[in-house]
Amino acid sequence: MNNAKENLSIIGKGVLNSVLGSFPVGATAVAIYNELQAKQVKRKIERLESFYHSLDEKVNSIEEEINEKFISEDDFQDVFEEATRYIVLERQAKKREYFKNIIAHSIISKECNYDKTERYFRILDNLSEIELDILAVLKDPEDFNRRNGMIISDPINNYYQSSWSSSRADGVLTQLLGISIDDAIAATTVLFSNGLIVENILNRKLESNSNPVRVLDHLLTKRGRDFVKFLEL
Repeated sequence: MNNAKENLSIIGKGVLNSVLGSFPVGATAVAIYNELQAKQVKRKIERLESFYHSLDEKVNSIEEEINEKFISEDDFQDVFEEATRYIVLERQAKKREYFKNIIAHSIISKECNYDKTERYFRILDNLSEIELDILAVLKDPEDFNRRNGMIISDPINNYYQSSWSSSRADGVLTQLLGISIDDAIAATTVLFSNGLIVENILNRKLESNSNPVRVLDHLLTKRGRDFVKFLEL
């Protein structure tokens, strides 16, 4: 490629001159594009183009919040390249969106913590769809249940009648996600090993007349809550 910018099929000069032009990563972006073109990996080039467009839109919406120090440091180029390579290799569209969200949250963070950004990349790369779904549930169990059509209905609880029950986290979680207990055990083991959830969440019990999903409240760790915020689950 003698003139990479002239040959960007979908990315075009507009995106390069906006998001990639405002960040010190233009040369990195073009180099990665050239590398993929040389290998003629069409699907990866399409993922790259989609990422640049999506990031451009995201940056425009958060422009006033951007931490200029974060994007001006040399380390940002490494973080940007790392995110790009994760995205072009990732088959799941949902995870590609999460990688982009990690970058977006990082550039508006008040701290320049490149190590955390890279750690979150690695954690996300190693998480399965089930593990990500569990995080989405634990972010707000009642809201997840509600948005998905009240998979677990509220108990009878009114002036005339009240229903008390004993709920276990393993039964509630598997019912919400439609997964087996073996899958739940394997997934929560991974999440705990990454410091995202508290220990032995599947053994939690709740005696209450409220919705059984409340047994899943407050099971994310501090890191887990921060990680979920960066993913925008």
